[in-house]
Amino acid sequence: MSRVSKPARGFVLPVTVILLALVAVGVGLMATRSDQMQSLVATARQEQRATQDLQDALAQVLYASSVLYRRGGRMGEIAIDGRHYRLANGTVVRLQDAAGLFNLRRATRLELLRLMRAFGVEDRLADRLADTLLDYVDPDDLNRLNGAEAREYAAAGRAPPRNARLLTPTELLRVLGWDALKPQQQRALLDQVYMGPNRVLNRYTATGPAISAVSGADTAFAADLVAQRGADLPLRVDSLPDIATGSFLAAGRYSMMPSATLLVTLCPPAVAWCEHLAISSVSTDPRSPWHIAHQLRLPRLKPLPDAASLTLLPDQPPDRPPPPLFSPMSGRP
Repeated sequence: MSRVSKPARGFVLPVTVILLALVAVGVGLMATRSDQMQSLVATARQEQRATQDLQDALAQVLYASSVLYRRGGRMGEIAIDGRHYRLANGTVVRLQDAAGLFNLRRATRLELLRLMRAFGVEDRLADRLADTLLDYVDPDDLNRLNGAEAREYAAAGRAPPRNARLLTPTELLRVLGWDALKPQQQRALLDQVYMGPNRVLNRYTATGPAISAVSGADTAFAADLVAQRGADLPLRVDSLPDIATGSFLAAGRYSMMPSATLLVTLCPPAVAWCEHLAISSVSTDPRSPWHIAHQLRLPRLKPLPDAASLTLLPDQPPDRPPPPLFSPMSGRP
């Protein structure tokens, strides 16, 4: 009579348990991979919808910028002073007249220092950043006191300076030393500058940092002037430091007309990025009435305003003509 050994019976049970455990692990991994795949598909679909919403929003903004007049601080009935609007598809839109921002392409060293101090950059770092930026855009290879040319870029393992005008605001981050700014300072500064031929500030749309950089006014004082600016009324500039000196050249830095360039920010609420564009109504292409100088997609660092609190963006010409602009002869306050 045959006998089954006890070791044989004791071996089967552990093997079975191990196999069941491996099967369970495999099923768990498959479930996890399935969840990850579903998440990736959902994210891709969300990005696809956001891109479609973005294209629809861009088409509406381009249409509005082509058919609506611009005067003072408005394009038709749309305020172009940086306030937010919403579109029917939920996209949040922000429109800013370029003449209300600081033109980085024509900046002097003193104006650069004023601008950076408006964002809380310490003096020593501001001195360095001003010199490195001016060295980046000038055509020579001579170093300013705190500047940097090709040799310093090579030592830092960076591409050499272009020695030409900046093309986009984000090109600032290629300038040696500018990555030392805090992320919040970088984004706040990028939101307050543009590159273009305009050298004057529109009194209807000028922002506080731009006023501080151009006039030398204290940051808090410039912010108060902007806050006190009435609806569809120009900024009162008679108390600004450069105007108070009686300088005719200083008075010429302020105008009553918007720029041909519009800075547009489009933010689909379902994604964590916004599209930033510079759109000019003067085009070199006879087939389109606009020109897009740059288009950038950047992460959104701040939450969007509540959609319920935003006005729907008008896209049609108003029914009545615009009110007269402020002038000493208009009788308007």
